[in-house]
Amino acid sequence: MNNNTGLDLRQIIKGYRVSHSMTQKNLADSWQVPQRAISRWEQSAQSNPSIESLLHISSGLNLSIDELIEQTFVNEEEDTSNAKN
Repeated sequence: MNNNTGLDLRQIIKGYRVSHSMTQKNLADSWQVPQRAISRWEQSAQSNPSIESLLHISSGLNLSIDELIEQTFVNEEEDTSNAKN
C-alpha cells in the first residue's frame, strides 16, 4: 500500500478552504485545530493529521472518515494513473 496520502489530503483541505474563501486561521478556528496544523497539512505531504484531527477534518468537510479516506485514495490512484501515461 502506498503511504503517499498526504499529498491528496492537502489538496482536499486547501481546495475546501479556498472554495469557501477562508483563511487558514478561519478554517483552523472552524475545525478547532491550531492554524499551524492547517498550514502543515496544506504544504507538506510528509505531515499527516492525527486520527483526532481527521475527525475534525471529516466533520468540517461533511464527510465520514470512510468517505474522506476513499476520496483520498481515489485521488491518489488517479495521480498514479496519470503519471504512467
